Amino acid sequence: MPHDPLQRVRRRVLLFSAPLVFIFAITDRLVLHGGAFWAAAGIRVLWGTSLVGAALSLPHLGPIAERRLLTAVGFTTSVFFGILAAMTGGMKSPLFQFMVAMPLVVAVVLQDQPWATLAAAVAMLASGIAIVGHETHGLPAIAEWLVQAAAMGALAFYASVSYRRLRLRLDAARDAEVAASERAKLFQRELKAREEFLTVASHELKTPMTSLLLQVESLGRVSGGVEGTEIPRARLAAKQAVIARQTRRLATLVDTLLDASRIQTGRLQVVPEDADLVAVVKDCVHSFEEDARQVGSTVELQVGRTVEELSTADPRASVGEGIPGRWDPRRLEQIVANLMANAVRYGAGAPIQVRLAATAHQVTIAVSDRGVGIAAADHHRIFERFEQVPNDRATGGLGLGLWITQQLVEAMGGRVLVASELGRGSTFTVELPRQTTATTVGMARADAMRTAS
Repeated sequence: MPHDPLQRVRRRVLLFSAPLVFIFAITDRLVLHGGAFWAAAGIRVLWGTSLVGAALSLPHLGPIAERRLLTAVGFTTSVFFGILAAMTGGMKSPLFQFMVAMPLVVAVVLQDQPWATLAAAVAMLASGIAIVGHETHGLPAIAEWLVQAAAMGALAFYASVSYRRLRLRLDAARDAEVAASERAKLFQRELKAREEFLTVASHELKTPMTSLLLQVESLGRVSGGVEGTEIPRARLAAKQAVIARQTRRLATLVDTLLDASRIQTGRLQVVPEDADLVAVVKDCVHSFEEDARQVGSTVELQVGRTVEELSTADPRASVGEGIPGRWDPRRLEQIVANLMANAVRYGAGAPIQVRLAATAHQVTIAVSDRGVGIAAADHHRIFERFEQVPNDRATGGLGLGLWITQQLVEAMGGRVLVASELGRGSTFTVELPRQTTATTVGMARADAMRTAS
């Protein structure tokens, strides 16, 4: 069945018109007999069959083919009617008096098809001129009839054009209403997401702040103890480590918020310089060693065939051969850090693997965990602003890390891929060219996706 409501109506009218063509064969019987009657019946069969065939073909045609078919229907309708008028008495036939109305009938039946109406008018004028000219042999009679018939044809064509314009305006208004409704829904979703984001952000910021305050107060109580009492260095070192870790966490949260704001306003710069991918990734991964240890995970860094377990290795030791290229080291470290943070957060204490590979023109960074995984239906959501998969609420996060990662990677001419299954972990793969150019990270990609949707 056709999806266009008007096409459905047009199809039904064509199917309804076919039997009418045969019903009016009764009028042929009043003036025709013998072979002439059966010849007229053959014309009606051909006419009705063409209407049924057109109606059945409509659902399978594109807009251009449909317009051509309906134009042919309009033309042949006037031609068949003219032939029947000539066979049943010419100018004396009752059909001849209604022949001038055929373009108007086509305009009503086919509605917004002005070309079909025009074709019907042309065929009606040609048939009428042939009949009047054959019977009168006089130009005045032809001219008189032609003026009346042309006026009716012009009226039918104007009606069809006017209806088409009205329909286009109604369609445009309906489309605008749908677009406005979609924009309103999008606004509501973004508003809800931002409200949830503010709630999560306030919680994420308060957590390290509370820990910092507790540690500072604890240090104050220790330092205010009995004079001459030596404070154990291990105790001080533990508190200092907590303060440092929570301070870094606060700084990371603030940087994330600032980067999200810069991306939205088109002010986040990517400034490439010569760098070693292995060195940048190794330093970044080492910074997550303590976080991974706290959740029970180990981290392996693999370059080619060389594997290092970072929890037992010297951070200053080299891993495999270097991978030189031209990137923004800070942004590259930010990309790896976001992926590592996700792996630690959702890795469920299982080992985490970071793999590096390179070709002459491209480098690949893959971060894998064996944690909770992500459902296939949520793969597209995790790269949107403020979006988190359902289990995010239990583990925190701002819902900006992967979005910022994708913005940075695509600004540098690369792409981010995800492979994940629930309960079987996730692998995030970043592909980057070895030579990137300076650029500004903005909202161009997000705006393009929103416009397309």
